[in-house]
Amino acid sequence: QSCEEIMASTLKIDTITTPDGTGNITFSRPIAGDGSNLTGISGGKCLQFLQFPYNANTSSSSTSWVDTPLVIAITPTASTSKLWLTWCINVSGSLNTGMAFRATQNGSAIHVGDASGSLHRVTTQIRSKSYGEYEFETVTDSFLTGAVGSTSTQTFKLQWT
Repeated sequence: QSCEEIMASTLKIDTITTPDGTGNITFSRPIAGDGSNLTGISGGKCLQFLQFPYNANTSSSSTSWVDTPLVIAITPTASTSKLWLTWCINVSGSLNTGMAFRATQNGSAIHVGDASGSLHRVTTQIRSKSYGEYEFETVTDSFLTGAVGSTSTQTFKLQWT
């Protein structure tokens, strides 16, 4: 999918000031959804948009990291590309149990907290409250990666314990 939606719009403004003083901005339509020929924008471009809808149940009682079914691979168009990752998952756990999640990029943990003794380095975590036997929680997180440093396919996974 692409970040672009086709729609009819009217934009009315009095003046456009551009760095070269002409007021001219050139936009060209992306080819094949990769946005590689989008011009006239110096602040960055959304070249690809991927989503991974998943609707199934899974469970784990492991105390070490286990892959969730949430895995996505993207091939950056430039080694300077940064990737915006976001997720929202619904989980439930038994009374007073915790769940920790971490993101990985090509097998290495990313966007995790600093090490502290034997505690897991996590991206986000929840702890079921003591209100009932099973608690339902929504876990969300999003962050911008640093430059990927390569145009090779990057594989992202969400793991949990």
